[in-house]
Amino acid sequence: MQGKEIETGTYGVVLTPFDREGHLNQTALRQELKYCTGTKAAGLLLCGSTGEFVYMDQQQHKEVLRIGMEEAGRYKVLIGGASGATEHKVLGLLNYMEVLGYTYCIICPPYYYPQTPENVVSFYETISGQAPAGMKIFLYNIPFCSPEIPLKYMERLLRLPNVIGMKDSSGDMLYLSKVMGIVNEIRPDFMVFTGQDAVFLPSLTIGASGCMSALCWMLDEAAADIWQSYKKLDLKHATEIQLRIIQLVRHLDAVAFPENYRILSEIVGISAGKPQRSLHNMSEEFCSQWISQAVELVWKLRMK
Repeated sequence: MQGKEIETGTYGVVLTPFDREGHLNQTALRQELKYCTGTKAAGLLLCGSTGEFVYMDQQQHKEVLRIGMEEAGRYKVLIGGASGATEHKVLGLLNYMEVLGYTYCIICPPYYYPQTPENVVSFYETISGQAPAGMKIFLYNIPFCSPEIPLKYMERLLRLPNVIGMKDSSGDMLYLSKVMGIVNEIRPDFMVFTGQDAVFLPSLTIGASGCMSALCWMLDEAAADIWQSYKKLDLKHATEIQLRIIQLVRHLDAVAFPENYRILSEIVGISAGKPQRSLHNMSEEFCSQWISQAVELVWKLRMK
């Protein structure tokens, strides 16, 4: 196992670079990871939503996990994405990750087909019971892509000993506040991270452990600044940075996810290759204006 303990703070979600034929661009991935190891992010998440795991075949998925460990395992805590539509696929990835030396994984509920809350809980209980010894699991709540992790069964999920935390990408502060209420009563050591940069600071105020997002490595100093300022009780400064990030997020929303983050990575100086499925919905004029505005917003964040 990797040996590094996960801590509170910021975690960067790595993009997966592809070439024009849809093959994994290993050179670009290694360059991205080398850059990420020098950022203020406490760790890195591979094969997440921004990493387009749903577009990768099994071999590509495994290659990203392997290269991630080779390039960044000595420097950062790594969380490997192991989401799949069936328990069998997830457990296959977990067994492979164990061989590579991963300690932490993140898994969203089974997607595509509708699931009852009972189905979601059963899915996690099965995986928890059959996961490799020592593998620590993060739940992944991302309700616009898969069923919501049910609040009514949160206490039951918190009692799974190898489930140690959750990433909530819903952006729903009411949902998150209820999760934190249950966590505080049942298992205070359970770690909850937001996956939405626009609610990073509000999430901290109700007890969240930090943020997991692509911006946490692309704009690592700004993300770390919110975290450190909050810990120092400098809420005025933390709010100033948060509001600038909200401006950037609003701007990013004008371009489809995750292509918007690939363009942003180029702006910050890291080539993330091509998306597996490029969405050709931007005119040259729109793209040029959008990039110019994004550059200005990034500059404001970096100047802070």
